[in-house]
Amino acid sequence: MKKKFALTLVAFVAVAAGVAGLSAFEAHVINVTAQIENALQVPTDSIDFGTVFPQEELSQEVSVSLSSSFLDENRVDDVDYFIRQKPKCAVTTDNGTVLVDLPTATGHIDPETGEVDCGEAPAGFEEETMDWGVLPSLCEYISKHPDGNPTPSNDGSLNSFHTPWVVGSGSIDWTDTPGRLAKSENDTEDTWTIDLAVPCFGGNCAQDWLDFVRRVSGDETMTQEEADAFTRPIADEHKIFGCDLWIEVNGVSETPEPGPVRETVGADLSSYVAPDPSQCDVTVHSGESIATAVAGASQNNTVCVEAGTYNETVPIEIVGLSLVGASPVTTTINGGVIINADGVTVTGFKVIPGNTEGSVAGFYLKEAADNARISFNDIDGTGIVVGDPRGILNVIGTDIGGVLIDNNFIHDLTTGIYTNPHTGSLWTISNNDIDDNLAGIGQWNGANVLNNEFEHTAAGSEAIGVDNAWDANGGVANFNNFLNGTMINQYGVIAGTINAENNFFSTGAVVAVNGSSIDASPEEGSAFPHN
Repeated sequence: MKKKFALTLVAFVAVAAGVAGLSAFEAHVINVTAQIENALQVPTDSIDFGTVFPQEELSQEVSVSLSSSFLDENRVDDVDYFIRQKPKCAVTTDNGTVLVDLPTATGHIDPETGEVDCGEAPAGFEEETMDWGVLPSLCEYISKHPDGNPTPSNDGSLNSFHTPWVVGSGSIDWTDTPGRLAKSENDTEDTWTIDLAVPCFGGNCAQDWLDFVRRVSGDETMTQEEADAFTRPIADEHKIFGCDLWIEVNGVSETPEPGPVRETVGADLSSYVAPDPSQCDVTVHSGESIATAVAGASQNNTVCVEAGTYNETVPIEIVGLSLVGASPVTTTINGGVIINADGVTVTGFKVIPGNTEGSVAGFYLKEAADNARISFNDIDGTGIVVGDPRGILNVIGTDIGGVLIDNNFIHDLTTGIYTNPHTGSLWTISNNDIDDNLAGIGQWNGANVLNNEFEHTAAGSEAIGVDNAWDANGGVANFNNFLNGTMINQYGVIAGTINAENNFFSTGAVVAVNGSSIDASPEEGSAFPHN
């Protein structure tokens, strides 16, 4: 009961061409050229399973990849294709048991009758000693399983023991297996596993034939009668079986034009990187005093602080000093920071407000605090019930400019940032999470408020408040998320109109008290993505 099975792969690409037309009395010739390339590269070698025996399971691999010309063409991105099974025609001798080394062909199925037409026999065919026609079908017994790249797979799958095509009502319903390759997904090659589950002949099947068919097909409800339909007649014993696998392209998409990149908002404290010890001029160990180390530092020094809780208020009066914590999760200053020098940076701390020269604040900016940077800090007012705690506060009426407040989590305070009237260049308040404060930014003066997210547990809370002190200072509020009904409030008459365009307001809630000088149109239709 030995059988020889042959399988041929055929790559097929259809191309249509156009022509130019002529008008009466006048002719124009348009020279149209195009270089036509295949999108896929498919091996041309046949798959020969050789001599096999009933209920054997064998597998071979076939690779389908994007062609080099397709990969080099930036205009196109992905290819949709399918694997279709078709009848195989070949020249045989000895009652179909010997395959003659002559060209084969794919049989054409008549959609009305289901009969297979092999067309003209190839050159070299000798009618007296050879047979030309369709081989017994191997297609029902061949599975096609993808490689799973990417995951989840963008390719189909087909088990053995199936019906490869159905003819009816003048049409053919093919059982195709879809595949897809895409440069944008780094999926440029599919490696298909072609499994052959060998059938048995007539009444010569093993007792576990039904179990075998159920397992391979994946259909545990298959009946004995349905399984027996996949057996072959005794007359086909020893014959060469065949099937052609046609890999056809049915879609090519162009590389999409890059769309507009949406702004992102909010802080990402998880991206904070602890300082390299080689960058530290001074290191404060747990149990030591940060304030003492800062007082003894020099201009432009970096003072690094190891993880721990430091119960002290830290004044900084050294120009260009950087105070750097190990992590805003593990390194706590319980008492606040006072900045009174140019170019100071404080980053990487959890800061709990304390008494900073009469005001309860996490950061208190004094007269000389130009160009301060406060970043990657968790400024936490949780549980503080006295003194109207502020996250960041500046001395009123001073010339403080160039302050950058970015990538901080500022929460559970009376006011997250209180910008008392001041002169100097505009501040930047960007990429912060400002949550659950009675006011997010109060007495808003002289700051560009960009890419922040405001969210309060008390719906309708104030995100930003502005009053007539605005007369002397400018600034905009753009690309922010105002969630849970948080609002921009205006108190009294202010000079000019505040640019609050291109923000997302979860309820369209812009409140203007005693005047309407807040231009919030246009608004974003959906929230900006969070960092």
